[in-house]
Amino acid sequence: MSSIAICQIIFGFSIFGLLFIFSRNLPLIPDYEVKYVPKEKRVSFRLRRNVTEGKIKTSHKAHKFQEKITSRLRVVVLKIDNYLSSRLQKVRERRFHLENIYFKKHKIEKKTKDKKEDKKGV
Repeated sequence: MSSIAICQIIFGFSIFGLLFIFSRNLPLIPDYEVKYVPKEKRVSFRLRRNVTEGKIKTSHKAHKFQEKITSRLRVVVLKIDNYLSSRLQKVRERRFHLENIYFKKHKIEKKTKDKKEDKKGV
């Protein structure tokens, strides 16, 4: 026989065994009385309560962690802002300095050209 047929036979016997055990206990099921359990003693209530308490604790920790990370991120952003502001100020100062040098140089050249033309014309 093939291994598939052997597996099918074993599966059939196991299903038959489960049905046999279930059928023997079937008469006991109607005799079972449902007992009232107070809400506070139910497992589902205790689990829900513990989960909500856990959520509160973890949410508190999460908010604390988020606050810490956000404040550190703010400090980093402010440091970057200060650095960029100082670099921008230096670039502006260089630009103004170079413009002043450039204009002074051209003004001086214009004045010298004007003076040379005046001397030639005289």
